[in-house]
Amino acid sequence: MSQLDANEWEILRWIDYNKFKNIEYLAEGGFGSIWKAEWTNMPEIYNSNHIALKKLKNSQQISSEFLNELIANFHCRDKYVVPILGITQDPKTNEYALVLRYMKGGNLKNFLQQNKTLPWEERLRLLNSFLRGLKTIHSKGFIHRDLHPGNLMITEIYYGLKFIRVGDLGLCGTVNEILSSGTYGVLPYIAPEVMDKNQYSQASDIYSVGIIMWAISTGKIPFEGELYDPELAIAIFNGYRPKIHKGTPQCYVELIEKCWHNNPSECPSAETIYDILEEWVGDLIDNDKTEDTLMFLKADQEMQNINSESLYNETAYSETHLISQPLMQHSFAIYESISKFDINKYIDKINLDD
Repeated sequence: MSQLDANEWEILRWIDYNKFKNIEYLAEGGFGSIWKAEWTNMPEIYNSNHIALKKLKNSQQISSEFLNELIANFHCRDKYVVPILGITQDPKTNEYALVLRYMKGGNLKNFLQQNKTLPWEERLRLLNSFLRGLKTIHSKGFIHRDLHPGNLMITEIYYGLKFIRVGDLGLCGTVNEILSSGTYGVLPYIAPEVMDKNQYSQASDIYSVGIIMWAISTGKIPFEGELYDPELAIAIFNGYRPKIHKGTPQCYVELIEKCWHNNPSECPSAETIYDILEEWVGDLIDNDKTEDTLMFLKADQEMQNINSESLYNETAYSETHLISQPLMQHSFAIYESISKFDINKYIDKINLDD
């Protein structure tokens, strides 16, 4: 099979840094910075010459995070996982960088902020594609460990339909692997058992799925207006969850509550959630009037009848109020990975209160 006949995720190559032009800084993350660039003479297989560069901090030497992402991406190749196209090195800083498919649709957190009245069929399609990617990751024996809307990328596959590709596999590890570098994540999406004993599992990924499902159903960020501090961590540990929005279909509510259950053994698998979503989407497409689809259709009708401003409390937002901004207002509220040092503040307080 020639390279042009291969799928985009089946090729991993070394790419000379001078092949990139119009390099533009996009954002800073927990482990490095993200840049947009154009790849000159990019192989035709990729259809677009725009790529993203993920430069890892202090990566003049190959780091474990760098290798983790390469290994996980190789094993979890799927059209619903953001593919790594190659590796490069910045000659000025000597930092290594992953060359990724550029997702021009941005991430889910910004997409939700800009699309607050999505029909339920579209919301379920987004979730379904996300769970397809996560199902692949779990089926290969991996745990993502850092799922939140900032790591879920929006893309169009065909006919303008939008789907999610799971990104940022830098913390991804095998089920039997112990993460020695500590606990990371965005506080509302971190499972209670991870906060307590650093116990990552596929079930802790499913807890994150529950919070993401809530965010997709409301268009909001979890615990908006609350300080992301030890008190909130303790409350989450003790069962505090975001308030379910009035009018959310009951079948959807029940699935959320199973996902964010305090007991990880009660959480459904990614495959089970995917199968449920697949059935809901299929029934809506086929216009099958099942009990569940009628709930989603009723919710759509209610959304049309209610002013979107009152539905989403838009008085709390301004045009520049992006979904991540409230997280930057407090020292604990940062929408990127938090270190073991920070999380230990939460755990120490939890242990004291026990």
